[in-house]
Amino acid sequence: MDESTAQDSIERVKKFVNFLSKNTDENIEIIVVGGTAMSFYGDYRTTTDIDAEILNCPEDLYKASLENLKENKIQFNIDEDFDSWGMVPMPSGYRERANLIYKEDNITVKTLEPVDFIISKLRRGADIDINDAEKIASRNNITEKAIRERASEIEFIKTEETFWFKQRLEMFINEKIKLKQDLSREQKAALTPETQSPKPDAFSQVVNKEQAKRKFGR
Repeated sequence: MDESTAQDSIERVKKFVNFLSKNTDENIEIIVVGGTAMSFYGDYRTTTDIDAEILNCPEDLYKASLENLKENKIQFNIDEDFDSWGMVPMPSGYRERANLIYKEDNITVKTLEPVDFIISKLRRGADIDINDAEKIASRNNITEKAIRERASEIEFIKTEETFWFKQRLEMFINEKIKLKQDLSREQKAALTPETQSPKPDAFSQVVNKEQAKRKFGR
């Protein structure tokens, strides 16, 4: 996905927000999630829909806004309970942690905080979700500790999906987080003073001594 396509994704959200702002004085909050959020994080991948949670939107306006999206042939998955999109709940407080993107009049647009975004992607766990999670983890230097602490805030229920989520979580940490951190430490360790500033060979030492003698007459 190139930057122009990402801009298209952002423009779709802006049009949706503009429609809302023109038709209500209510303070509405939108939390952009899924592939749509990747464009706002600065990563360009193809997505043609809008995935978002919408809060405090009057029912009539909510219905009208969805009709407007349909008329403009924009696919969407927008409702007031993103938490219910998966069998595994989101970590407690994800709405309060969401990062502000911009505000248009009375409409506030946010994205999930990066660690919450990673958790949201692991809830589904398709290949594209894992790739998205890995990119955001790398871009934001997310640590194993941060992911584990956030996962501990999930109020798990006893379902098979919980088992699969926990398995995906461990695989992601081991293969995408710890492995990269280990490689990074190894690379830093390899950059010893000797490798950064290698000692001159014997020939160079002799040449340098001769140059010094000529310069100082010794």
